[in-house]
This record gives sequence, C-alpha cells and structure tokens, in this order.
Amino acid sequence: MPLHPAIVHIPVALALLLPLLIPIAGFLWWREKKSRAPLWLVAILAGIMGVSTFAAMQTGEEDEEIVEEVVNHDALEAHEHAAERFAWVAGGIAVISVGTLLAASTGAAIPLIAILWVASVAGAYQAYVTGHAGGELVYVHNAASAHTPSR
Repeated sequence: MPLHPAIVHIPVALALLLPLLIPIAGFLWWREKKSRAPLWLVAILAGIMGVSTFAAMQTGEEDEEIVEEVVNHDALEAHEHAAERFAWVAGGIAVISVGTLLAASTGAAIPLIAILWVASVAGAYQAYVTGHAGGELVYVHNAASAHTPSR
C-alpha cells in the first residue's frame, strides 16, 4: 500500500480546521488579556500542517514513479502543481502564525490574526483543489490500479 494517501489527510484536515480555529483563538487571545496559549495552538497546528504537507509531497513524488505508467500525464501534473501551490500557502501560514505569536503581546497581533485567517482560507481552498485533483487521479484516471497486482 502506498504511504501518500494516508499522509495527505493530515495537511488537508488541518487546512480545513485552521480557518475555523483562528477566529476562536484570536477571540480567546483578546478576551484572556493577551494570553498566548490559543495562538500557540494555532502555530503548532500550522507547523504540523507545513511539515505534513512536505511529507505528503515527498511520498507523492515516490508514488508518481509508479502511477505515471497508468495515469494521464496532464492529470498527474495538475495534481502536482496544485500540491506545490498548497505547500507554498501552508508554509506561508506557518510563518504568519509564528509572527502572530511573536506579536501577541502587542497591538500588531490583531491585523496579523486577520491576515492569518485570510491565508488560512486560501489554504483551505488550495487543499480542496489539490485533494480534488488527487481524487480525480484515483477515481477518474484509475491511479490505484498501479498498486494492485495484475489479475
């Protein structure tokens, strides 16, 4: 069984969770007299998303060697390019979340929380685009057949 399909669910789940979590963390930060705990949670999850996105890309590269014999090249490239865009957005979210955490003791955190939320919405969208392209590889282009023994 390929490792890529198992790993990709981590960054996708986090990309969908962060746009919901960031406003709550921002509210808790503001309400709790600028306690950094909620922003730490966001930064940790954003970091996990960034690292797991990198891991998903690495396992995807390995899986590409096997699947490219079965799948249309253009469909494979579409998924790969979407994954690269998602990786850049995920990395940006991780960086912005650290900046927000560092600015948590100042008034500068408020606009950074807003920017972080907008970036997370872009990340959720890009995770959807990437996942959709990956799903097409499996369900439309029959990529899973590359991993099954010939019958």
